[in-house]
Amino acid sequence: MAECCDELRELGVYNMLLSDGEFVMTYCTNHLYWITRKAPFGKATLLDEDVTINFQEETTPNDVVSVVATQPLTGNETWHRMKPGEYNLFHFGELVASNVDDLTDVPFAEAKPKSQAPTEPL
Repeated sequence: MAECCDELRELGVYNMLLSDGEFVMTYCTNHLYWITRKAPFGKATLLDEDVTINFQEETTPNDVVSVVATQPLTGNETWHRMKPGEYNLFHFGELVASNVDDLTDVPFAEAKPKSQAPTEPL
């Protein structure tokens, strides 16, 4: 699958999330970030809204939740920034495979603006 993604990447920007309901594969060409949350859950403060979510109240001790986004969504948590050509495979929220160790010499994509979300109602 990663080799096919590498081929598509040659045609332009290709960020991917692919799932069969059990596994989720991510592939990055420019801007993807991920975070995995599990017990003990804490609070997360959103970057684009004045909102704090207490995940302790929203989850069970057995939950594992991974989130993938084009930019970090919270400011008080550590997000993993993906490199161009990086893939990750998650199984029920847990990272089970990645090629990140093979990409130590690959630079991160050029930075993009902090937020591309509209600041006014649409």
